[in-house]
Amino acid sequence: DSPVLNIIGQLYYKRNLLNKTIASCKETLKPDDGNSYSLLGKAYLALGLYDEAIENLKKAIMLNIYDPEVYFSIGLAYEQKNQKGGKEAAKPFYKTGIELIITDGASPLSPVEIANLYASKGLFDEAVNKYKEAIQSPIAHLPSSISNLNATGYAALATALLETGNIDKSIEYFQKSIQ
Repeated sequence: DSPVLNIIGQLYYKRNLLNKTIASCKETLKPDDGNSYSLLGKAYLALGLYDEAIENLKKAIMLNIYDPEVYFSIGLAYEQKNQKGGKEAAKPFYKTGIELIITDGASPLSPVEIANLYASKGLFDEAVNKYKEAIQSPIAHLPSSISNLNATGYAALATALLETGNIDKSIEYFQKSIQ
């Protein structure tokens, strides 16, 4: 039975039995089954088979899989392929994954958390914008321990600006973080 085999494939994946995951997915794979393509792609990625991972994860996306993890997995596959420009090829997938998280609403993140996520994926221009948003937030100016958000936000913004090559602004925000 196809749904049962799909669940078995997911269980194999959770147990890190990747070859069994692939075999199970291939046995149940239907042309319109985005979830199986996603699982198959993640298993290939874990095995270091990056081209196969990218191919299957992109099929999952084409079948309307709006799962940030799928986009992050494609980005990771491009990065780990160690091809020239792999990091740049990964960025649009990371960005889309983050945008899906933001618009989901099921797991709301603060502007600082979103900025940290952008920065962790090498999307420093986007991180700078979110850090600025966090610093300008009314909650950042409340007295109490919440005001530590300002110092943290300024320091994170300074770091992101440094990554974009904006050294003068980086120094300015590092100084604000210690005031």
